[in-house]
Amino acid sequence: MTVAIWLSVALGLLPLLWWWNDIWYRLTASFRSSYAVAKLPPGHMGLPIIGEMFTFLWYFKFLRRPDDYINSKRNKHGDGIGMYRTHLFGYPSVIVYSPAANKFVFRHEESFILEWPNVELIGKNSLSAVHGKAHTRIRSLVSRSLNQPDALRRITIFVQPRIISALKSWAERRTINSYKEIKKVTLENMGMYFASFEPGPTIDKLDEYFHRLLAGDEEGGQLSDNEILDNIVNILAAGYETTTLSTMWVIYFLAKYPKVLQKLRDENVSLKKSKNEEFVTSDEMLKMKYTMKVVDETIRLANVAAIVFRTTTKDVQYEGYIIPKGWKVMLWIRYLHTNPDNFDDPLSFNPDRWDAPISASETYRVFGGGSRTKLGISGTMWLTVVPLVIWLLWWWNDIWYGILTATFRSSKGGTKLPPGHMGLPIIGEMFTFLWYFKFLRRPDDYINSKRHKHDDGIGMYRTHLFGRPSIIVFSPAANKFVFRDEERFVLEWPNVEIVGKTSLVAVHGKAHVRIRSFVSRSINQPDALRRIAIVVQPRIISALRSWVERRKIISYNEINKVTFENIGMYFASFEPGPTLDTLDKYFTGLEELEKRNNNDDGSTRPMNDLMDGLMKLKDEEGSQLRENEVLDNIVSILVAGYESTTLATMWAVYYLAKYPKVLQKLREENVSLKKSKTEQLVTSDEMLKMKYTMKVVDETIRLANIAAIVFRTTTKDVQYKGYTIPKGWNVMLWIRYLHTDPENFNDPLSFNPDRWDASMTSGTYQVFGGGSRICVGNMLARLQLAVFLHHLSTGYKWELVNPDAKMKYLSHPKPEDGVEITIEEL
Repeated sequence: MTVAIWLSVALGLLPLLWWWNDIWYRLTASFRSSYAVAKLPPGHMGLPIIGEMFTFLWYFKFLRRPDDYINSKRNKHGDGIGMYRTHLFGYPSVIVYSPAANKFVFRHEESFILEWPNVELIGKNSLSAVHGKAHTRIRSLVSRSLNQPDALRRITIFVQPRIISALKSWAERRTINSYKEIKKVTLENMGMYFASFEPGPTIDKLDEYFHRLLAGDEEGGQLSDNEILDNIVNILAAGYETTTLSTMWVIYFLAKYPKVLQKLRDENVSLKKSKNEEFVTSDEMLKMKYTMKVVDETIRLANVAAIVFRTTTKDVQYEGYIIPKGWKVMLWIRYLHTNPDNFDDPLSFNPDRWDAPISASETYRVFGGGSRTKLGISGTMWLTVVPLVIWLLWWWNDIWYGILTATFRSSKGGTKLPPGHMGLPIIGEMFTFLWYFKFLRRPDDYINSKRHKHDDGIGMYRTHLFGRPSIIVFSPAANKFVFRDEERFVLEWPNVEIVGKTSLVAVHGKAHVRIRSFVSRSINQPDALRRIAIVVQPRIISALRSWVERRKIISYNEINKVTFENIGMYFASFEPGPTLDTLDKYFTGLEELEKRNNNDDGSTRPMNDLMDGLMKLKDEEGSQLRENEVLDNIVSILVAGYESTTLATMWAVYYLAKYPKVLQKLREENVSLKKSKTEQLVTSDEMLKMKYTMKVVDETIRLANIAAIVFRTTTKDVQYKGYTIPKGWNVMLWIRYLHTDPENFNDPLSFNPDRWDASMTSGTYQVFGGGSRICVGNMLARLQLAVFLHHLSTGYKWELVNPDAKMKYLSHPKPEDGVEITIEEL
């Protein structure tokens, strides 16, 4: 019997509890009003104290379908007057969701006042806290400081440096949390613009915004110090989170809607091409019609201010219903933007919907309404537009080449490019490249920065340099892969117009094998090297003596001259003098070739130079090179050997002056050789005895890095370790980095010939290239440098005039002074 009684009581109490709030607040409102029974808006107010919080959390937190909270009330209570009663957050409340009801509340500020945020947070003089005439006055002053054209122009310029810097830092880290990172840069930008707070130490000065607040109104009235400070805090509080979230959402939606992104990109790239400056201006924003539609659509769907709160100051009648005094009024802005009655397919991201007028009045309320419409509408839109534009430009090349071009060309329906970043449209990463090479003068850190951002991975990165999409190859394994696949990675430089279409560097396949055989035999055979060693020494000895007479010389310039004389003499017997000063070597070569052909009677005249060698040599089938093949390859070797030999010799002079202990060991070995013979000239065979000299040669060539980058072009799509290198892309083999990477050489930037006592890791020493196109003159280059070092070290001493001269790395690495030295005999 007792259990039955308790059960009956419990069941009887349930309806009372369920309707308790509705009964209580209806009676309370009736007692306070002149009405017998107050007619509250339709709805349900839930359980005592708790109200409808469980229902609210069910839709928002568990189902994650917040719009269905309003839909459930529409299904239960009908559309009615566009508002429902409820009990949320501990207060009796009215939810307002229709355009007409929202408009009514926004326009009756005296009846529906703003009580949040708390005045303790933002100040009692802030725009959000004051009412009536005080609100009108402060609003006018704050609006003039934010929304005028000149203010917007300043905002646009102010925010861009930090956005650009942030995007670069994101790229370095590769994976980021957009919300957290955008939050940081937003705070920096807002702090900088509103009060000149730099990210870091506070700067003790006030921004133009502050001065505009001080300027006063039409009647000369100015804001007090408290009013100024309160309103700066107010706008920072209002704009910080909203700008962060809208920017985060634009990144999300553009990633989800690639067609929208493409249209947006087209418009912004068009703007970029029409101007020279890096920064966009607020005036230029007006030209970006589609961009502004993207902004509006983002803010509509972001629904940053999903609910706006007001409190009634008195009983308010609306459409025959009473909203009692002291109740909370929750303007459900989000539902205006996601209601199918207001927007077609409302949850889709469709900027083109803004081409037509909005279907119903007052359906777009992202910035509130009435006299409290958010003041920073323009500022917020620019703070959204500018990051959007910069983000697009920053990732343009990656998206264009990675998603569109490569994907459409791939028969597999998708192409995975090597990791990396391709920079801005057209410009690519040239600014970054020049930053490391020309300004920081630390070229190796260009690759180090990529390794830091993208890890070592497959030993290659994508980029965009010299106007073309490119792949940087930096690891020994990846370099080896490219060098050994000549069919798919072809040489396109130097141009055939420079070296001739039948030169060794221009031909491919069997033609390359045939011509390479002729050229190699003419310069790398022992008898050819013996002739070279004898031919080059008289000019080296003469040049060194002339340097001593002048005492101070620029090594690069002087070595350049003697190198050209020696190469000219050996390759085509061009004697130094008026001929070399007045005749172009190419046309001189034509004349010399014709003369030798005319005088050739079939006798076995000795081969005195490269031209003789190429003309006389025959292959296994008895065939010889044609006249144009002979001339093209002489020109080709002249082009390849002239600058590289000069630079290698210059660097030897530099490093030996910087490392006296190395010079002493080199001198001792060469003096020992000199004492053991009676002739002045050394032979190529004697070079083999100079072990330390050859180590100095190898170390000099390693550090000189004459050919810092070797270029190839892909003839077809190439697969490497799960990644695709698309057809037609540049492939840049970063040879320099092989020689300066601590993983390949211990203390790589020190000049240490003794490191060559140990064997090198395969693929880490590529000064002469690799594969079938390894430099055909590599033995010749090493021989010439060794001979020069013999005569220099045994007869002379020298010092650097500028031992701390700055380095320049474009187009070839060398000290800015060209290694100026003072030189004298020992």
